[in-house]
Amino acid sequence: EAQANKVLPVGAGLYTAYYHTDEAPRSDLTAWTLYPGQVRIAESNAPLFRTGCSSRSMAKVDLPANASGVLFAVGGTSGGFTVFMDGGYLHAEYAAALLYRAKAR
Repeated sequence: EAQANKVLPVGAGLYTAYYHTDEAPRSDLTAWTLYPGQVRIAESNAPLFRTGCSSRSMAKVDLPANASGVLFAVGGTSGGFTVFMDGGYLHAEYAAALLYRAKAR
């Protein structure tokens, strides 16, 4: 049926998202500078954070005592991760498909 309707290959959109993440489109940038008030980076210019890809993030920030606020976040309503300050403490949270949630302080 799929061949008759010329919709092959079925599931091709999963090729880079799940099976070959090393071939997914990504930015050539290796460093980003964020400014006060900046709320996002376009996904096409952002670091690649996907299942199956190892990544390391470093942030150089000037923080006041008892700082609170998000340092960075990736994801949406069903999953993702965030690193943030709350009352001067660094926190990280990871959620996957609304089923699994991990927190670190």
